[in-house]
Amino acid sequence: MPDLRFISILASVSLMAQPAVGLDLDRTAREALASRRGALVVLAMDGKVLALVNETIAQEKLPPGSVAKLVTAAAFMEERNVGPDHFLFCRGKGCWRAHGRIDLVSALAQSCSSTFYVLGSNLGEKNLERYFEETGFSPPEKKNLSSACGEGGLRISPLDLASFAVALANGGHLFRPYGGKLKNKKPRLIRALSWRPRTLEVLRAGMMLAISEGTAHKAFVPGTAIAGKTGTASRLDAPHRNYGWFLGFAPASRPRIAVCVLLNDATGYNEASSAARLVFSSFLKKEK
Repeated sequence: MPDLRFISILASVSLMAQPAVGLDLDRTAREALASRRGALVVLAMDGKVLALVNETIAQEKLPPGSVAKLVTAAAFMEERNVGPDHFLFCRGKGCWRAHGRIDLVSALAQSCSSTFYVLGSNLGEKNLERYFEETGFSPPEKKNLSSACGEGGLRISPLDLASFAVALANGGHLFRPYGGKLKNKKPRLIRALSWRPRTLEVLRAGMMLAISEGTAHKAFVPGTAIAGKTGTASRLDAPHRNYGWFLGFAPASRPRIAVCVLLNDATGYNEASSAARLVFSSFLKKEK
């Protein structure tokens, strides 16, 4: 018997699943990554691969850094039944600046590590691990709360992170990427995240604020209809050098594509964000 639940979910994302015919996102993605070592993935809202640069690296599980804060925020909102009006206080310890009184939307936009260490401590290791596994992350190697900020041996591949971005964009439906050079040739629902709509709304709001005035704002033109999250993490082979991450989707209000960028040797947030901007700009220009 056909899986009626899957058919219903697939139908619910079908209208936004396929971007304009003939749009050469693969070429744009290759130009955006240029000669830099890394990976760039573009997915439709049902997980279809629209562009995949450096397939091998795209499937390698790597430390995610601050992009994992999206999961920590979701876990806290779900487990503690709080929303955007929940405030914390950042004194700057373990963070790049003292943010003072800060809500969850701004904490995501500013990537406030102090906030997420507090959330992780409140949740505990087992709760965090459950939410990370649910969203495609490999369990942290070190049993400590640094995974709340994407450290502690937590891993995910660029391809799986792009799939997570799709779920954030399409209402919580986590699809296995398919098409292109991948073995999977048909859409397959991994799971529907049982998160409250409010939780997804807060995550999306934080990602939109990250673009307009947060950690990604220098890479994007004001008013850009994109939602995104940046991250950096120490490289496995060279701890003094960093992976640079960006994941996001566009248009922010009615998503059609999700993008994940990984750079193997990034000096800050803006490099991965800038590569993603080129893909989004090309897509949005041709969608008008």
